[in-house]
Amino acid sequence: MADSGTPNDGPPLETTQQGQLGDVEEDREHMVGMSDQLRRRLELVSPLVDNRVMAKIIDMLENEVATAKIVELEADAVKIQKCMDELAVTTKGFMDKIAELEAEAA
Repeated sequence: MADSGTPNDGPPLETTQQGQLGDVEEDREHMVGMSDQLRRRLELVSPLVDNRVMAKIIDMLENEVATAKIVELEADAVKIQKCMDELAVTTKGFMDKIAELEAEAA
């Protein structure tokens, strides 16, 4: 009953995902830190900056926050994929057991 042709013949799933999750967390922390730095600098120079420049800076900050959210969603997608992979393995195990029991009953 061994399955020789698995669809995921790459490195072990946990190793790959842990590496990706670590990278995602580092990226997110870096982006949030940069955003905080920019906000502090903006507060210092805001009296000297006209409204158009201020609007562009705010747009840049909002884009950074949006990018950080995308990174978080990608991390969630990795977690969901892991759950789906585990469910597929469990389902295959159930289907194999059912086929085995049907063969014994026949």
